[in-house]
Amino acid sequence: MISDPTVSNLTREDIEKWLLGFHAASKTLDADHWVNNYFTTDCTLQYGNMPIQRGLDSTRKYFAGAFPKFSKMEHEIVYFDYLAPRIYQKAAIRYIIEGDSEDQEIEIPGFGMFELKKEMDEIKCCVAEVYLDPSPLAERVKEQFDGHKLTG
Repeated sequence: MISDPTVSNLTREDIEKWLLGFHAASKTLDADHWVNNYFTTDCTLQYGNMPIQRGLDSTRKYFAGAFPKFSKMEHEIVYFDYLAPRIYQKAAIRYIIEGDSEDQEIEIPGFGMFELKKEMDEIKCCVAEVYLDPSPLAERVKEQFDGHKLTG
């Protein structure tokens, strides 16, 4: 892929600022806000082994279905590298399951690749690939809810 020249000249500081905003927006657990502000209209999302989501509507629906399951989701950047137009990032993601009687925080390491391009004068993600093992979340749900389906 030929890199978009508008994202080729971004500095490490530019990328860190963008990543911090990206994660702050996801922390709101508001899929509309996050996806509309940080993803391109033609975006694709590969989240582990889940089916690939294509476009804003599909990506928004995916996260709108996932976010209500959490009362907290925060990302701490462990490290990142930028090889235009892609960010490669390791993060520590902290979750609390909605309805958890103990509000137990679960930390999961994750790795993501975010490809950037400029759309409507804003830097946005056009391809997101995220890899993590969500089994600790499933285990906590089982412990707390004895296999009962979470609402949301």
